[in-house]
Amino acid sequence: LRESNELVRTIAENSTQAMIMMGADGYLTYCNQACYDMLGFDADEIRSKPLHDIIHHHYPDGRPYPISECPIDRALPEDFTVRTHEDLFFRKDGSSFPVLCAASPIFHSGVPISTVIEVRDITSQKAAEQALQQREAHLRRVIDGTINFLGVLDNEGRVVEVNQPALGAAGVERDDLVGQPFWDTPWWNFSPESADAMRESIANVAAGGTVRCDLKYQVAGGKLRMVDFNLNPLRDDKGHVTYLIASGFDITDRYEAEIEIRRTRDQLDAVLRRLEVALRAGNAAPWSWNLEKQDLEADTTLNRLFGFDEDASINFSDFVGRIAPEFRDQVSTAVQASIDNGAYYSQEYKIELPSGESRWLQARGQGVLDEAGKPVDFFGFIVDITDRHQFQESLEAARAAAEAANESKSAFLANMSHEIRTPMTAILGYLDLIADNIIDDSTLKHVRTIRRNGDFLLDIINDILDLSKIEAGKLDISSEVFSPMMLIEDVQSIMSVRAKEKGIDFDVIYNRQLPSRLMGDAKRIRQIMVNLVGNAVKFTPQGSVKMIVDYADNSLRFDVVDTGIGMSKSQLENLFQPFSQGDGNVNREFGGTGLGLAISRRLAEMLGGGISVRSELARGSTFTVTIESTEVVTAEKITPANQRSTPNVVASDEPVRLDCEILVVDDRRDIRFLSKTFLSRAGARVEEAEDGNVAIEMVKDRLQQKREFALIILDMQMPHRDGYSTATALRHIGFSGPIIALTADAMQGDMNRCIVAGCNDYLSKPIDKQLMLAMVQQYVNNNVK
Repeated sequence: LRESNELVRTIAENSTQAMIMMGADGYLTYCNQACYDMLGFDADEIRSKPLHDIIHHHYPDGRPYPISECPIDRALPEDFTVRTHEDLFFRKDGSSFPVLCAASPIFHSGVPISTVIEVRDITSQKAAEQALQQREAHLRRVIDGTINFLGVLDNEGRVVEVNQPALGAAGVERDDLVGQPFWDTPWWNFSPESADAMRESIANVAAGGTVRCDLKYQVAGGKLRMVDFNLNPLRDDKGHVTYLIASGFDITDRYEAEIEIRRTRDQLDAVLRRLEVALRAGNAAPWSWNLEKQDLEADTTLNRLFGFDEDASINFSDFVGRIAPEFRDQVSTAVQASIDNGAYYSQEYKIELPSGESRWLQARGQGVLDEAGKPVDFFGFIVDITDRHQFQESLEAARAAAEAANESKSAFLANMSHEIRTPMTAILGYLDLIADNIIDDSTLKHVRTIRRNGDFLLDIINDILDLSKIEAGKLDISSEVFSPMMLIEDVQSIMSVRAKEKGIDFDVIYNRQLPSRLMGDAKRIRQIMVNLVGNAVKFTPQGSVKMIVDYADNSLRFDVVDTGIGMSKSQLENLFQPFSQGDGNVNREFGGTGLGLAISRRLAEMLGGGISVRSELARGSTFTVTIESTEVVTAEKITPANQRSTPNVVASDEPVRLDCEILVVDDRRDIRFLSKTFLSRAGARVEEAEDGNVAIEMVKDRLQQKREFALIILDMQMPHRDGYSTATALRHIGFSGPIIALTADAMQGDMNRCIVAGCNDYLSKPIDKQLMLAMVQQYVNNNVK
């Protein structure tokens, strides 16, 4: 027993760990040398003392244990199990150190009589653990700080670790992914095909392969983006695959840019095929300019672009010297800005080669700054874009040609107002002459039917010409004082006849009192309202049509309400398109060109307003027109005759009696005949002139004979000398009598020229016998000069 005890004591004394024996009463019965060394006490200071007086144990955070909670004191619990725990001991000098304690009970006859406590200093272990934690935290910061996506998988493809950029892209937390199959994570589970492809890639890499490819992946919100994806194995010292490293870089912007470039290239392929040889010769020519050494590195392509020998050694200033003078300043400014601050440089400019040829180049580049912000390099590339500029020039030429063609079309249509009306005027005028000599009622009815349909044909021509003038910007809007009441009464008078013929009611309702005078274009307003009310009457088989009038905030408003056939949503969508009447059935049943609404809306917009519509099929329609019209609060002023846009003459059914000499000047024989017939039957003596030059000579002779014509009716469109220059010449030679301009609707935009030329008034429609006679009678009887 003594030998055994000595052996145990020898082992305890030579142990590097502190060993303490405590009796059941809590007093120390034994400490080995390692314990004395660890705590800084000698044997006499420790022997036969309570444990609490010696070790001063604490919690790991430094707080002292209450004696009642001392883990060593509780080393002999009721179940007598061995306890191991970390603790914090204090030396004699007051310094602390971490320890690992193991307390074991000793039994005698089944009764615990003492406790053996083993204490190991773990200071170095704790320091190593702390250093490892710091290294891991630093590595985590580095991984999370990169813009790449990084992750670690085990051999079965489950997520072990993932960095913050990848988590942020998916919009999830780390704990949501760790342990999950990589193919079932939010990046890849957006489709079965994507998940299967990722599962197959993991299997290949786990077997020792590698994967690199561009893949679609899903980010937070369900949007798909592109990633440059890498999957590589991580091996141990024996070459066994232990983990899989997944990494990626978002390339969506680059991918979309490449798609856009391909799309643009496809669109231009048809044109660029013819330029293939030139484009190959004009491939990008790279260059690099070292600003410190002032060395320019360029390949033979750049030399060839600028007209130098391919093997010549050229500096930067040599290239600048080939740039066209008008571009040098802007190129130099852009280059210097890129050199100074590293800004992106992009310029298009023209160069002039020694051969006299000029070419267009596109240069792109960027300055490179060192860490101190000092420019050190400037690099980029140049592409020959001469063919593209030539193509753009051809497009500009085509556009100019199209515009010229459009102007020619507009001029042609404007002239057609004269050419189409010439035969129509003769036809309608001769019909009037025929009607005057017909006694048979049946024949007279046929003639009037022809005349009525001729008027319809003229309406169609007027619509087409009006639309052409609007599209060509040739339709002028005048601004003059007018009476809104008279305008509305005119519309009511015209439309009441049509409504009565169809057996429907037509009423005008005033929401409030209207101003007595407004400023605007009464003729165009009347044209709009006649068109809208006419349509309402036309498309209302039975029921009523109402025109509701209001004025507020300098705006004249009309609501045309009908109980007619109405329109569907699909018909409303195309209602204001030219040549559209909703559908073919409407056109066949009701007729018309489909131009009226298109013209009316554009006229309303030109007058500062607009037209809107509400309608339901079989429930009628409501068209709302707004026109900007300023109230005139001053006393009304009478517009001089030579400034009116329409004759201030009202045709009367009373026969006109004339006793005067009149000169009719027109290159159209039929118009001269009709005019002479109407005037002669009224008693006038009429002479004719086929153009302006003949008229001038005839008036000169009359002035010399002092037998001046009482009035001249003058066509404004004639060969050799038009009406404008003829009227000016007549005034210049001394003719002071009234001149009536005979023109067409297409020429109304130029009526100011008639006024300047000296015409008193004008007839804008095919010859209306009664209106012409009334106008001539007024001028002659009043001796207008």
